[in-house]
Amino acid sequence: MVRAFLREAGKSDAAAACVVREAYVARFPNSRRTFIRLKGMHFSGANLFWFAGARAKGLADFWRRLEAKRKNPASMAREIGLFTALSYLTGQMTKEGLERTIRRKTGVAARLVPLLTPEAAIDVDKPEDLVLVRSILALD
Repeated sequence: MVRAFLREAGKSDAAAACVVREAYVARFPNSRRTFIRLKGMHFSGANLFWFAGARAKGLADFWRRLEAKRKNPASMAREIGLFTALSYLTGQMTKEGLERTIRRKTGVAARLVPLLTPEAAIDVDKPEDLVLVRSILALD
């Protein structure tokens, strides 16, 4: 999983791994996840990131600014741009559009890298997540 991610991530300044909804639901049909909706792709983050050198710092700075505004959607929309916010809210934002927006806003060539390993999307922040992880480990 990590090697596959690095093979794809290495082609960019920065990358974030993700798992597409169909792969996750096929493997874990009874597990609840939050999925980000892009046109043609719904995904969950995988907590696996690539930052290649000093150029990628612009993306980290941009992310911190967004995260600081996460409780204020209007402020967040101003940060990412009204067109980008409307594109997302109307279901028109694509993976490629998101990557272009990030490059335009930060100067960083960032990629979203889908993984074929649904387990990559699991984090343990609720009791039911721990039950799921324990059941997966018991099968291995």
